[in-house]
Amino acid sequence: MKVITFLLLILIIPMIFLGCKEPTAPEEQTVFIIKSIEATPPIVAKNDRVVLSTDVYFNGQDSKSDILYQWECNQGTFSSSNSQQTIWTAPSTLGNYEIKLTITHAQNKSSGKTTVKVVQTPASGYGCVSGFMEDESGRPITNKTIVLGTGESSKSDTKGYFFLENVPQGSNDIDFPDLGYLWAASYNKDINVLGGHINHLGRIILYTSNAPSIISIKRASGKRIILNWTPSDLNLYQFVDLYQNEVRIRRYSPTITSEILQSDVEGPVSFKLRSIPYHGKLSEFSSSVSSSFVNAIDPPSSTSTFTFQNFYSAILTWQTLDNEQFLSGFRIAYLGSFYWYFLTNLLPSTSHQYTLSTYPGDQTVYFILSIADDGSYNGLQPNTQRLNINTPSLADVTSLTATVSSSPIKTDLNWINITGNDSWYNGYIVERALGSGTTVGSYQQIGVISNITSNSYSDLSAVSKTTYTYKLRSFAVRSQSADTSKSSGVIVVATLP
Repeated sequence: MKVITFLLLILIIPMIFLGCKEPTAPEEQTVFIIKSIEATPPIVAKNDRVVLSTDVYFNGQDSKSDILYQWECNQGTFSSSNSQQTIWTAPSTLGNYEIKLTITHAQNKSSGKTTVKVVQTPASGYGCVSGFMEDESGRPITNKTIVLGTGESSKSDTKGYFFLENVPQGSNDIDFPDLGYLWAASYNKDINVLGGHINHLGRIILYTSNAPSIISIKRASGKRIILNWTPSDLNLYQFVDLYQNEVRIRRYSPTITSEILQSDVEGPVSFKLRSIPYHGKLSEFSSSVSSSFVNAIDPPSSTSTFTFQNFYSAILTWQTLDNEQFLSGFRIAYLGSFYWYFLTNLLPSTSHQYTLSTYPGDQTVYFILSIADDGSYNGLQPNTQRLNINTPSLADVTSLTATVSSSPIKTDLNWINITGNDSWYNGYIVERALGSGTTVGSYQQIGVISNITSNSYSDLSAVSKTTYTYKLRSFAVRSQSADTSKSSGVIVVATLP
């Protein structure tokens, strides 16, 4: 009896412990479904390659690496049959081929299929052209006409795909004549057709083209108006046209977003804009805005003067104007190689002079611009408004002579010193070179004379029986700077005994 009881305990106790163990939650499975299978391109020649890819929706915690892909077709070959994207090489037999994809995870499966058409390789001298048309959101543009410059045409299918056959090889262009008024392509419409091939253009994105929006129009004195606008689709447009009173007056690059206009007469005026795309149709007109031209005056050049303080500084002075109550101030501009540029920020309307930084021989052309309360100015400066600074150049001494001595060996240089604007100079530089005339060597500086009133210098380092060419140059140094300017110099030849 005791033996039977012991055996029953051995059987019951493990069952009790097993019954107390918490139940294990079921393993969460990956839920997935094939949303689409894409073949690029869907029409190929014999033995051509097609890129196959799938868009799969996944929902679950398991690793996607556990997903098995299986591509199948009764003919042709796959670069990889177990991957989300693969390349299928078409067979040499013409026809429509169904390509099937099956995705497996644990006990779950999802499958989908697509069709690829294999056509005859185009004859020599001719090719095929294909591609997809999409809008800016990636949606296919369906049932629209595609026309080549050589006359071939087709319509896009439900996926936006088009296919044109028997296209002569060589340069061609593509157009979309029935896309409507507001469409412009974002790629180069010029194409090159390779004979004996299917020329796939990939995805052609077409955007709805919009005119720039005029965001402000400000009336300025001086019969000027300043326009500001916001560009639209910069990558699509070659030009933006400005219309004044229904007449096109200007054409701009897409990156320009403002203009200052001036009229010879006062009166009301209206403006609107239109975009000119690289390809496709013109945009609509922007909303029209209206204003009027009024008069203003820039300081006249005839009463503006330069007063030089030295070679490096000049005071530009202009007269008081009758219209200063309309101004927020003045700005100084200078003329560059092709355009003029602002030199200063806004100067108060009560100011009538500005100190310019210049240099010897400076020929810069300046303008004084009246700035209206709205920040506008006369952007069309006539030649009569030019102010030529004409900074004097450094002068050279006159009557430079050289006298040689044998005891001691030396060369004495003498000259008539500079007297005009002499306070602008810092002195003279003495240079020396071996030889003379066509055989003269390079010049080396041998002395500095820090007094413009000096008129002599002795070269005690000269060597007997040697011919030297001496050059004497005046120089000036910009205050608080190492910027040094030198005159061209005068020379004299001396031969030591």
